[in-house]
Amino acid sequence: MVYQVLEKGKRVITVEGDSGSDGNSGKVSSLAVESGSIAAPGGARVGASFSYVFPMAKAQCEPGQGEDRGTVICTGAQPAVRYQFAGKPAASDGEMPGPKVLARWRLRRILWVARP
Repeated sequence: MVYQVLEKGKRVITVEGDSGSDGNSGKVSSLAVESGSIAAPGGARVGASFSYVFPMAKAQCEPGQGEDRGTVICTGAQPAVRYQFAGKPAASDGEMPGPKVLARWRLRRILWVARP
């Protein structure tokens, strides 16, 4: 199941999960914040620069794959929370942009993924 929360016609949150065997008692598997109206732990909001979210560059980052290619997905102090950054020039498929380029990229989504 996928639920989307809209605000003034724009997607704010996407929630994914399963509906459970009885159709009512499902579990949330992931949540994506796609609007600057909701802050992540530490105060980061969609639209913030990489250098604002990770001022000391203390992040574990990897290039996005599949639908997320050309972006970078990073984790910080809380491993269940991931931050997806995008910018120009876009990263080549499977490549990380240089530090100066990444510092200017903007936060596109804040992702929370349930523990298995």
